[in-house]
Amino acid sequence: MYSSTPLTHLSAIGFLLLAGCYGATIPKSDNPEAKLQRAHSLVFSEDRPIPAERMLLDAADIYRERDDQRGLGNAYRQYAEFLRSPSVGRNPYFRNGFANSSVTFDTREGKAVEYLQKALSAYAIAENRLVERGQFDLLSNVYLNVAVAQLQLGNKALACSNYDKSLAAHQRYREQKPSEPLVVPTGYKSFEDVIAVERRRANC
Repeated sequence: MYSSTPLTHLSAIGFLLLAGCYGATIPKSDNPEAKLQRAHSLVFSEDRPIPAERMLLDAADIYRERDDQRGLGNAYRQYAEFLRSPSVGRNPYFRNGFANSSVTFDTREGKAVEYLQKALSAYAIAENRLVERGQFDLLSNVYLNVAVAQLQLGNKALACSNYDKSLAAHQRYREQKPSEPLVVPTGYKSFEDVIAVERRRANC
């Protein structure tokens, strides 16, 4: 139900779905969500950011071609996280440039902000479409990702309001489909519990 790219601060609890021999064992996939999930693991678990960048850019291209604005927002947000990651910062490879030629090692923080803003623009389009279609499960996911992007931009109040919107959309979805199975992370009883934890973490 809440399939998405992994959120940086949620990935540890497994909730939403995110040189040299570096690329040798990277499986190929035309599934952009699978690319984002694999890229997240490469950057934050395996310290292999070089092949991850190509996956992130490929995923964004696929979502753009499909006019999937929710997926495109996820790809942009995750690319911003990639640019800010310690894995990129300590890798000398990127001092010579990125696969995305608009980014340099010295401008990557500014570009991360730019990609977060692009993510928010894509999410806004997705929000309008999902409201029109009454797809409140996906809408809840969009608001949750918006909250994360706003936190990464330092906009706590906007992040907190989007956590509230995410919960409200989730509740609308449960009203639509009360018998639909819901999977939440281990240790949580409900989506409400997840939002409560995230709100506390953000000091809402």
